[in-house]
Amino acid sequence: MSFNAKLQSQRYYIIALLVCFNIFGLKAQKDSIGYTAYQLIQDVSNGQILVRLRSEQNKLEALQKLLDRQPIDSRNYMDTKNTIDRVKKERDSFNYYLMAGMKSNFSLCPVYFYYDRDHVELKNHNFRKAIYLDSNLQTNVLPDFRNSTIVIIAQAHTEGQELDAFVFLDQKGQSLPAPWPRHLRLNAFRPVINELSKKNFYKENGEWYAKKLDKKLKKLYRKSLEWKLKNHRWN
Repeated sequence: MSFNAKLQSQRYYIIALLVCFNIFGLKAQKDSIGYTAYQLIQDVSNGQILVRLRSEQNKLEALQKLLDRQPIDSRNYMDTKNTIDRVKKERDSFNYYLMAGMKSNFSLCPVYFYYDRDHVELKNHNFRKAIYLDSNLQTNVLPDFRNSTIVIIAQAHTEGQELDAFVFLDQKGQSLPAPWPRHLRLNAFRPVINELSKKNFYKENGEWYAKKLDKKLKKLYRKSLEWKLKNHRWN
C-alpha cells in the first residue's frame, strides 16, 4: 500500500472514530436529559404542582395612585375607578375558573395556587406558608406537601416571543429539561374563539387550560414509564 493510500486510510479511521464518539456522546446526553426529566415527572406525580397566578399588583397600585390624585367628582376619577374594578374582575374571573377547572380536570397530583406578588415570600419560606389561595381567592391555605418535589406552572411570558402563556419552571425559576413541555399559550385558538363566542368564556377557558395541562403532563408521565421500563431504571 502506498504512503498516500495509508494516509487516506488513517483519515477514514479517525473520521469513523469521531462519528462513533459523537453518536455515543449524543446518546449519553439524551439519556441523561431524559432521565432527569422523566425522574422529575415521576417525583411530581407523588408530589405537587404550584400554579403562580397574576395578581396585577403593579397595575392596580399605579391606578390607585392615579385615582388618589384626581378629584372625586371628576370624570377621570370615575373612569379610573371603573378601570380598577374591571382589572380586578377580569383577574378574579380568570383565576376562579382556572382553579375550578383544575380541580375537576387535573389529576396527576395535588395543585396549589398563589399570586405572583407572594412568590418571593413563599420562596423564602421554602414554599411552605399559609398564603395560597382558597376557592374564594383568599390567601389562607397551607399546603400539605407530599414530598419535596415542586414544579411551578407560572402565568407569564414565553422567552423571546413574549407570548402570554403558562410556563413550566423549577423552584429557582429555571425552565425544565426536555421533553418537558415548554409552555401552554393562553391565547391559543380555542380560548380566543371562546372569548368571541361564549357568554362565560372564563369558565370554558379554565376547563380548556386544565384539560390541556393534564394531557401534556400525563403524556410525559406515560413516556417516563416506558423509558424506565426500556432502560431498567426502576429503583
